[in-house]
Amino acid sequence: MKNRGAYPASRVWRELRAACLERANNQCEFVHPNGKRCARYDGEIRKSKHRGRKYIVYLHAAHRANACPEDPNPELICLCPAHHLKMDRAVEAQDRVNQRRRGYRITTTDSLLVEIRDAGIEITEESDGYHWSLPHLGLGGHATTAARAAGCALYQLRVTLEKQKRTDASSQSAFSPAEKEQNHDH
Repeated sequence: MKNRGAYPASRVWRELRAACLERANNQCEFVHPNGKRCARYDGEIRKSKHRGRKYIVYLHAAHRANACPEDPNPELICLCPAHHLKMDRAVEAQDRVNQRRRGYRITTTDSLLVEIRDAGIEITEESDGYHWSLPHLGLGGHATTAARAAGCALYQLRVTLEKQKRTDASSQSAFSPAEKEQNHDH
């Protein structure tokens, strides 16, 4: 059980499972590519292909889509353990592909450099790595990767802004109350 939050309390879950199995007539609802439904039934005694041992099939009430923990009536499908595992692995494989694609689009060096330049940070690729600069602040540096150069530039920008805040706060506290009020009005 990968996501415990997706499952309601055990008593409620037993009731949901029983309703799912009843709706499916206690038969696995997986449909093979040839259009035939899986032949496994809940409580059926089968023989293992590998060792020849007998075992009891217990059907699962599986979440049909990504489960929402707050959903009191999740969409369930009745599956034998083998097809439940197959369905979960297919969903996980698709998630891995989507994450890889999503990450690739976001982190390409070219797209990173375009976004950084649009934000006012100059990063150029040189033979010894990436050089970054914040020309309006007179800051700059060197890094081995574009991502590191962007991180260094953002860090220096944050440090500069924090220094500016401290300077502004200390200059405000140096004014007398009357001067503060006069500066506030303008």
